[in-house]
Amino acid sequence: MNSRTFMISMMTFLLLSVTLYTLIGIYVIEWETSTISLELILRKYISHGRGMFLLSIDTNSTSEAGGNQLIDIFFLINSLTGVFCRQSMAVFINAIIILNALILWSSVKGFKTLIDLHSSDKDGNKDTNFATDFELITNYDAIKKLSSLINAAMSRIFFLFVGEALLFYSTNLNSLLVGSSKIDKFRKSIYLIEFVSVLFLCGEICKVLEDAVGQWAYQSVVLDSTNTMSGKGYFNVLINEAKSHVCGIN
Repeated sequence: MNSRTFMISMMTFLLLSVTLYTLIGIYVIEWETSTISLELILRKYISHGRGMFLLSIDTNSTSEAGGNQLIDIFFLINSLTGVFCRQSMAVFINAIIILNALILWSSVKGFKTLIDLHSSDKDGNKDTNFATDFELITNYDAIKKLSSLINAAMSRIFFLFVGEALLFYSTNLNSLLVGSSKIDKFRKSIYLIEFVSVLFLCGEICKVLEDAVGQWAYQSVVLDSTNTMSGKGYFNVLINEAKSHVCGIN
C-alpha cells in the first residue's frame, strides 16, 4: 500500500467514524441509561440545539404545531451540524498531528539507519549500501528542512493541541475511571493515548537524531583520522545543532 492509498483510506475511515458517531447520537445519549431509538436520538439533538440558544430543554415533549416543528427542525440541523463539525475538528487535528510526528520520526529513523550502515563500513564490514559523508550531510539537511516546513505549518496548532490537552487532563483525568459512560471513557482514553503518543514521538525524534549525529561524529573523527571533515569543525556544528534540537516538532 503506497502513501497516497494509506492517506485516503485513513481519512475515509475517520470521516465515517465521525459521521456514525454523530448520527447514532453518542454525543448526547448515555447508553447505559437510555433505550436507543431514532425518536430518542432526534429529541436529544433538538434538546441539545435548544440549549445552545439558552432555551428551555424538554426532551420528552413533542411538537404538534407546524411552526414549532419548523423551529425544532432548525434546532436539530443546527445541533447535528455543530456536533459533526466539532468532532471532525478534534479527530482530524489529532490525526494530522500524529501523521506529521510519524513522518518526521520515520525520516529520523531512516537517517539513523544510514548512520549505522556508514559505521559498519568504518568498522571494516563492507556493505555496498553504505552512505558517504556527503550523502549523510544531504540527508541531514533534508531532515532539517522537513522539520522546518512541518513547524511552519503546524507549530500553532501543535501548541493549542498540547495546551488544551494539559488543561483538560489536569482537571478531568478522573473521568477516565469514574463518573461517565463506557463509551465516553473509551473516547477519552483514545484521546489520551494519542496525546501521549505524540509527546513520545516528539521526544524520540530529538533523542534518535542526537544519538545518530554523535555516532557519526565518533566514527568519523575518532576512528577515521583521514576524514577531511573532522578538521574543519563540521561535526562540532552538527553536534551542537542536534543537542539544541534543531530538528523536532515545536
